[in-house]
Amino acid sequence: MFFMAKLRPALFLKYMMEFITKQSKMNKTILLDSGHGFIIASEYQTSGKRSPRWPDGTILYEGECNKQIKSRLMEMLQAENYPFVDINPESTDVSLSERVNRANKYENSLYISIHSNAGGGTGCELFTAVNCSSASTALAREIEAQYKPHFEGERWRGIKKKDFYVVKNTRMPAVLVESFFMDTERECKKYLMTRAGRDRIALWIFTGLKNYLKSL
Repeated sequence: MFFMAKLRPALFLKYMMEFITKQSKMNKTILLDSGHGFIIASEYQTSGKRSPRWPDGTILYEGECNKQIKSRLMEMLQAENYPFVDINPESTDVSLSERVNRANKYENSLYISIHSNAGGGTGCELFTAVNCSSASTALAREIEAQYKPHFEGERWRGIKKKDFYVVKNTRMPAVLVESFFMDTERECKKYLMTRAGRDRIALWIFTGLKNYLKSL
């Protein structure tokens, strides 16, 4: 800094602006949203949004799974000093409009909505808004690039555009993650119902996020 102070004022200002811009990019607040509600007094807070009852009697409740993946992701972010905010910490199912309202209070930020898929398919996919920003596309591509290293042999369904409420109405780079299918027994049991599987999903997203932030 002593050296920089000896520079001509215009050059000094240039270096300072570049430094401030770099710090701003590094300090983006990561907004984390887990889809649907949790469980209160043994009662799941969202109708539907669950796996079939499997032959061993177990059921996956999507909101519980999403929230646990988000919690693991927050642990990873905290361990490396990335600023983040839990958009829906409640166990109740927070409305989509309220999630968006909360998110839009943060200016220098990005938004990740975590879900588990359904419909009898396989693999994972990402969604951005139809008319999303180039930053949203870049974020999605960085997460996409980390899929195969973390889930070799599993199907990648691609980056898709659809105007889900939270990615359409938030004002920052935003993606919605649809991880494995809760109504496909192998994927549900291997990834969505185990700590190891949830950790892998969180690590996949975390690695993509880090690479995106490094690219700015």
